[in-house]
Amino acid sequence: MTSKLVSCLMGSLLVVVTLCTVTADFDISPDIPVLPTSPGIRYRPSEPQPAATLEIFIDLNCPDSLAQWEILKPVQVHFGTDKLDLVVQQMPLPYHRNAFLCTKGMYVIDNSPASNSLFAYIEESMTMWRNFSTVNTVNMSETEVLEMLAEMANRVTGINRTLFTSTINLYEAATRAAWKFASKRGVAVTPAFFLNGVELGIGNAQPTFNDWVTFLDPIVNS
Repeated sequence: MTSKLVSCLMGSLLVVVTLCTVTADFDISPDIPVLPTSPGIRYRPSEPQPAATLEIFIDLNCPDSLAQWEILKPVQVHFGTDKLDLVVQQMPLPYHRNAFLCTKGMYVIDNSPASNSLFAYIEESMTMWRNFSTVNTVNMSETEVLEMLAEMANRVTGINRTLFTSTINLYEAATRAAWKFASKRGVAVTPAFFLNGVELGIGNAQPTFNDWVTFLDPIVNS
């Protein structure tokens, strides 16, 4: 074997080894934080978890989110918690000035002794969307808005107002992660819906109770 041929073979072997090394050292780098579990909150959870899971992405200052939430609660009652899992995900919209703050407050409640009142906080935040709207708070400082939110949280959950205001900024990262989770799944409006991970296109429509039951029945009861 000539020295020239040996050199070519050695060069080819070096390329193969290099490629294998690059492949073996491949670095998996997610675009967003990978959370231990989905940031979604199950409403009236049942065990074992039902096969059908309906996620609703909401904004806590969005009247359309509130309207659909009030419809989906009886939809779950209709099918039963053993057949339909209802999961709430967060998508605080940037053009709702206080939605991000309200979502941080939600995490305060969820990680406090008042956690059993979490959905009372969620529902009251949506009910009071006008109070927290950009128009109604444009001349208020964030501290003033936070005090108003703390008063609401205390009223509906019993949480101490000082505890609420002093710990709310601990949940900045959790709220950002929830927003990124929604954005990465393509959510740009609220409410948005996913059934078993598949996005449901509803456009600007507001499905009624009957619309939901008709659509879900063959899937939930299959």
